[in-house]
Amino acid sequence: LVSLFMPDATNVLTNSQITSRTSPRLVDLLAAMAAGMAGAVGLARRDVGDILPGVAIAISLVPPLAVVGICLESGQVALAVGALVLFLSNLIAMVLCGTIVYTAYGYAKEARILNGISRRRAYTAIGIGFVLVFIPLAANALGHAFISIWTTNATAAADDWAARTPGTTVDSVDVTANTVTVSVRAPSALPDLQGLLDSLDGQVPNGMKVVVVSTEGERVEAGSVGD
Repeated sequence: LVSLFMPDATNVLTNSQITSRTSPRLVDLLAAMAAGMAGAVGLARRDVGDILPGVAIAISLVPPLAVVGICLESGQVALAVGALVLFLSNLIAMVLCGTIVYTAYGYAKEARILNGISRRRAYTAIGIGFVLVFIPLAANALGHAFISIWTTNATAAADDWAARTPGTTVDSVDVTANTVTVSVRAPSALPDLQGLLDSLDGQVPNGMKVVVVSTEGERVEAGSVGD
């Protein structure tokens, strides 16, 4: 609601503080578990400041939930879903770690005398939720690993392609889910683009689109790898 009344001063697709929270990985889950454990210790011990649980919440829960709202207001539903997955994974991780800490401190004995949902049912619900968020996080982490490998391979292939034309250098190579973007510096016309496709063959999956961007801002679609 706040973002509805705020001016669109930035593009959510280029803001690293937003995009970093729309593609969660396993390392984010580990960070939330550490924050949840620290927050639970802060609540369980009187000699630890009460500010610790608030810091844990501020670090792990507020930022991704704010990103969900910002992305929805900007019409980026896919990014909002990614941020929501991060929020839910952080929430479940904090609850799980809090449960472990409170059990270690002996609060399980006090829970036995309370009426309501059984502890086994609560543990089952937390476990199911943990598995549900672990799967997309693990899949996303695996995807990042593959993209890193493809980027390394594509960079080497692009450098080899550019070396065939004197004065041509590669500034950067970016690999997304289905596109390889190569930024080059060329003294005149771009080198043979078919040669780039041939160099990328076998280094990245077949079917990925290849786009070449020159220093003059010219953007050329070279084709698809393997065609």
